[in-house]
Amino acid sequence: YFNSADYADDLILRALQGRGEFTGASRDQKAEVVTRALQSMVLYMAVLEALYSAVDVCENSGVGVMKWEEAAALFIGSIEGPDRGGTDVGDGTALYALAKEVCARFGACEESGDASINEFLLESFADGRDLIRDGDCDGAAAVVSKEIVTSLSIGMIEATLFYAVQNANLTAGSGSFAVGSGYVFSRSIVPLVNTVNATSAATISSNFEFDSTKKPVPDGAGAVFEAVTYALPGLNIDCEDIGVYKGRTLCPPDSNEELTDDEVRDENPLPSISDDFRVSLADTSTDPWNGLYTPVTNVKQQAKISLDVNAIKNALETGSNDLARLIYKEGQNSNLYNDDGVKVGQRSLMEFSTTATLEMNQEPTFNIFKYGLQNGNRQYLSRDVRVYADTIVDDLLTSSNPNSGGLAAEAMVVLNLWMYIAHQLWETIENCKNKSLIDKDGANSIDEAVAYWIGYDQTPGDGQGDLLYSLAERMGVRFQIDSTGQTRTNTNILRLFNQAKIELSLPSACSENPTTFVRLRSIVNRIISQMAIPLIQGLIDSLRSNDRNRVKLYAQAFAPLTAACDPDLYAYLRDKLMDLNYNVVDVEEIVDRIQGSYDCLGLSCEDIGQHVDEANKCTNTPSTNPLAGYHPNTDVRQIALLDLDILEAAVLMEANAFNAVSDLYMYGKHSTVEGVSGREIMSLYQMAITSERNLVPSYDSFVRYFGGDNRYADTIIRRALDPNQDGAASNVQRKEIVVKTMQYMIVHMGILKSLYSAIAGCESTDPIRVIEASSSWDTAAALFIGSIEGTSDGGNPSGRGLFGLAKKRCWQFSTCGVSGISIANERLISLLYTGKGGLEGGSCGAVRRAVTEIEPLLLVPLVQSTLRYAIENERHPSFTQDGDLAEGYVFSRSILPLVENVNRGSAEIIEKNLEFQFERKPVIDGATAVFNAFSVIYHEMGIDCLMVGVVNEMDTCVGATRLGTGRGRSNGGVIAGIVMGILALIGVIILVLIGRKKQMKKKMEEERPIFRTNANGELNHESDILAPRHNDAALTPGDEQYDQKLQDRADALTMA
Repeated sequence: YFNSADYADDLILRALQGRGEFTGASRDQKAEVVTRALQSMVLYMAVLEALYSAVDVCENSGVGVMKWEEAAALFIGSIEGPDRGGTDVGDGTALYALAKEVCARFGACEESGDASINEFLLESFADGRDLIRDGDCDGAAAVVSKEIVTSLSIGMIEATLFYAVQNANLTAGSGSFAVGSGYVFSRSIVPLVNTVNATSAATISSNFEFDSTKKPVPDGAGAVFEAVTYALPGLNIDCEDIGVYKGRTLCPPDSNEELTDDEVRDENPLPSISDDFRVSLADTSTDPWNGLYTPVTNVKQQAKISLDVNAIKNALETGSNDLARLIYKEGQNSNLYNDDGVKVGQRSLMEFSTTATLEMNQEPTFNIFKYGLQNGNRQYLSRDVRVYADTIVDDLLTSSNPNSGGLAAEAMVVLNLWMYIAHQLWETIENCKNKSLIDKDGANSIDEAVAYWIGYDQTPGDGQGDLLYSLAERMGVRFQIDSTGQTRTNTNILRLFNQAKIELSLPSACSENPTTFVRLRSIVNRIISQMAIPLIQGLIDSLRSNDRNRVKLYAQAFAPLTAACDPDLYAYLRDKLMDLNYNVVDVEEIVDRIQGSYDCLGLSCEDIGQHVDEANKCTNTPSTNPLAGYHPNTDVRQIALLDLDILEAAVLMEANAFNAVSDLYMYGKHSTVEGVSGREIMSLYQMAITSERNLVPSYDSFVRYFGGDNRYADTIIRRALDPNQDGAASNVQRKEIVVKTMQYMIVHMGILKSLYSAIAGCESTDPIRVIEASSSWDTAAALFIGSIEGTSDGGNPSGRGLFGLAKKRCWQFSTCGVSGISIANERLISLLYTGKGGLEGGSCGAVRRAVTEIEPLLLVPLVQSTLRYAIENERHPSFTQDGDLAEGYVFSRSILPLVENVNRGSAEIIEKNLEFQFERKPVIDGATAVFNAFSVIYHEMGIDCLMVGVVNEMDTCVGATRLGTGRGRSNGGVIAGIVMGILALIGVIILVLIGRKKQMKKKMEEERPIFRTNANGELNHESDILAPRHNDAALTPGDEQYDQKLQDRADALTMA
């Protein structure tokens, strides 16, 4: 930025010598420049240099504590002394002292008088030192980059803002030392600001020029505050860490209160609130929450919806049910005004569930609730499912149950209002995406959502209010997460609301910056996750107190969210809690099942807390949690969650919410990976287009088959989501194409990419890549199995990956093992352990051989599915709208590129019969043609046809032979003789296949590592990765039974 490596030295020497911009400067100004430059510009870089040196020493020699301690010493200095908080005289000269000096002016000090940011930095220094001592160099590096670098500049930013206000009142030619102070502090932060917002950097720099001919801060302090506000998100600094100076806040700029006479006045105060959102001249206050949250726009009337809830409560308590219903339907306190400030009506809680839901048809949260609640007629409790909240409230208001009336007001909050807040957030995202937000529209939308969360005149930390903020406070006490005076839930939600507001407060945030929408979407998803907390707590609390009426209410408010997490879990919760089919003895199991949804919902046990009546503490998912019995070595929990994106896409496609599905596909939701700046969301779109697919040898076959389109899966999905494409396709067919392409084309290639990454890492000479190879291998396992399968061997029935598909098909094709688990899956899990052991033992050959066997096994369920839909589609007419047509198309395309590699004729037959078209009858040549086409290519593709099995009496190994059908009896003797000869030949072939299988088994015994079952039930390899013998029973359970099954089939054919 300064075009000089010696920028600080140059500045100090110019000041000492009175050169350059300091020609004619006063003695006080030059002295201030020198001391402040040493304090900020010199020591800031010296601290960072010591920290990075400590990490470098740690990585190269393992000892970096001395360098780390040197950084702490430079930050604090000797004058502060040994006591916590340092000297109270205020004569320190380092960065630690600067933070103390300015914190009182910004309300950012602890009770001890020390700066809050100093407390945080000292903890970070201590944490990093411990990590260095433990040899965790990466952890120490993360502390530097994510905590210290960001926080170290806060004191300098506060000082810059302070002198912006001070110097704005000075005249040109002033000899005040404050001119020198402001000049240095601005120069200490401008290079950082310039990296994220060049406009802000230029504004700050121009207002702090050291030029005696110009008035200091010519644009006014407001311009500087605004410039810093716009830069903070890019610097990863929370505006609340800066604090508030004389009514000025950076969260974001608000209309300034008048400064008192004894305060320094600014000639150019911050911009005032636009009149666009003022409702009347008599009602212009924009903060109805006593400092809980500072809105940019006037949302007092929205907040007054809490007065309606309170009035309804009072009416119900006095038996005035008719009055309660009237207020619910027509509103009472929350007025609506037109642009001229004229009252035109009132908001009502009922409209949040009736009129407003007409605008929610493309919104994820609302559609998940619809999906979970609706019956086959898209109704809930005999009414349109879209008005489910009003239906529930109306039932409670009209119920003869004396306890129902009190619940009605609670239902209005946790059902109507909760979903309307979610609607406000999703509507804001959509408007940002469409670039339709102007001026303060975006910030106003966030302010409104906060108004509906908090209510009117809510006291911070008080649980006596009427809306969701107060509910979270009450539940926080019950779940012991209120130790700071405000519950963890409300603290996190308001912090996220502020983040969203800041994103939208920047000029042209949505219209000119495409990343705003992406960041805003991530924030909104986190807000909605946090919003679920009081619902979960309310449900568990009601279960603990056996309040069955409230159990049902909170189950209706929360359980539908789990429909996009695990359909089996939702069915269980619906039966037990919404239908009240539970007993007191079931409560522990129910709570345990609810806790199982936290990962999907983006929550942790700490977010929910521990109920005061709970004996057993909730535990988070272990970092190396098993996946359907496979125990990874690395933490791939977040990778496994990708299947939740697929499940949610399926749910949203049911509602024809194509826009929501497109966003979910493009930007992801549940799964994260470690990125340059921490955890980053991983999307199916990224997996569909990544250049890393080039690692997979078969990838070129797919690109070639799809006409050179290296985004072939992405192309298929986008076409299906575009209503202007394939106009004859039904919505059911579009759903199957989108979801199945995600499951079996994108994720399939993602599995292969991770497997080959593991091989490349293992064979690399780079020690970091060697270490990362294990993570790549476990990533492949996580993508293959997915999170929905759970931890137990065999998984559960709701799985959404290739593992789940193999389970489904094994029952249809008679290829399940004795335990009921797909034989292909058993073999794949065994091979995953083989590769895992190979990586642990450094046997890259074993890893490569494992991958060679895994690839064709992954194709087995895809082949089975293609054959199944050849049979299913054979019965459909032309122009069918059935989803079978789409499923057959995707399954066939997931394997056709590989078929074409070995037999173009077979590929043409399969392609022709499973095309997604409407002009001719599907599978026009019959399913037998498809079976025959596959039967001749199994060997070339490395697929054991016996793994594919038999379906509808059609044996996949011998083509379309229909066992026992008795067809073709004319010329019986000749045909019988031919058939007997063919069957005898088939019997011989199968016996040969059995022999070949045994030979393959013997060969694998020689190549695979030895595995033993440990105390935890894990299969661990012995130290000799290439030992000649091992416990094969532990690796391939069911082989003997499978061989017997093949023998029985051969005997049956021979006898026939």
